[in-house]
Amino acid sequence: MKTRRLPHAVLMYREGVIIVEFQDNKDIDVKEAREQIAACLQLSENIPSPVIIIDVHPNTIVSPAAREIFSREVPPGIRISEAIVITNLAKRLIANFYSRYNRPKNPIKVFANFNDAWKWSIEQRDNYKAEHPGTRV
Repeated sequence: MKTRRLPHAVLMYREGVIIVEFQDNKDIDVKEAREQIAACLQLSENIPSPVIIIDVHPNTIVSPAAREIFSREVPPGIRISEAIVITNLAKRLIANFYSRYNRPKNPIKVFANFNDAWKWSIEQRDNYKAEHPGTRV
């Protein structure tokens, strides 16, 4: 497993899946969003990968501008899917708004626990492999 620490998040790359765990009491804006995208691309070596975002800290805020960056500035074909793990209602509403309003160009689903998000992400990875034979995943 490869790991990278940013001031606002810890990123891991395991079995072809990128895991992003936001840190507590952090504000994530445009600069942090772009830094995170670049770090994910580096960790995955630009290989198409599902992404699991763990946002369980109530005091971590992702700005509307950052949500727009996350939905629009990831290079096409790199993010296979996006699983968001959220444990509180307010953040769940924001995540659902993100999936409907910002509309990332990949499948997105909100989960209450990591294990379900992991299983879904592995299914997405395997489906992508089947649909794109010969592609490194």
